[in-house]
Amino acid sequence: MHNSNVQLKNRARLQSQLGFSLTDALVGTALGLISMATILGFYRFQTYGLSGHSAQLDVQGTARTIVQLMVSEIRRAGGDPLCARTFEGIAEAKSDRLRILSDLNGSGAIDAPGEDVTYSLNVFSGVLTRSLGSTSDALSDSTVRVASLQFRYFNAAGAELSPGSSGLTSTQRSQVQRIRVTITVQRTNVDPRNTQPLTATVSSGTDLRNRFFVNRVGCV
Repeated sequence: MHNSNVQLKNRARLQSQLGFSLTDALVGTALGLISMATILGFYRFQTYGLSGHSAQLDVQGTARTIVQLMVSEIRRAGGDPLCARTFEGIAEAKSDRLRILSDLNGSGAIDAPGEDVTYSLNVFSGVLTRSLGSTSDALSDSTVRVASLQFRYFNAAGAELSPGSSGLTSTQRSQVQRIRVTITVQRTNVDPRNTQPLTATVSSGTDLRNRFFVNRVGCV
């Protein structure tokens, strides 16, 4: 019995002298792997978090820029400095398509670049197009795409004019005093594990100032 106790003590002393046991090594390795996974997870979260924030700002900036451009051109629709009355300020008005005319150079006709502008959306590609007569520019692409585009039309009393599938009639178009634009822009999430796209919706409205002045002052 005495010999057994001595052997156990010697074995314990030997293990103490040798250092860690196999169990200790396995536990240490597991803790190390957990720590490494935690660090890598935090790094990944920070990396994609910063990239995602930057991409979200890009989406919001794109949406605001597009709306600002559209509103600035809509505001001047119907400009007719010579009071020629040879064109309609709003030539076509649908919920997802708008064509506006303005005599910017004072020639009495629609004959210069930027005087005939059409906005339309290809819902399949997400490309919003700004057409100037026979030429077209894409305001979005397949990476940063426009998911939806909506035009709303209001008369001088603030009542909304419904365009229907065929758009506003000529009589309705002549009554439009204010137009409101809403677009939703999307892009693929920078985090490959997140299938939810980055999205931004921007809305803005403007009065047709040229129509307001003509209605108030008239042509002389």
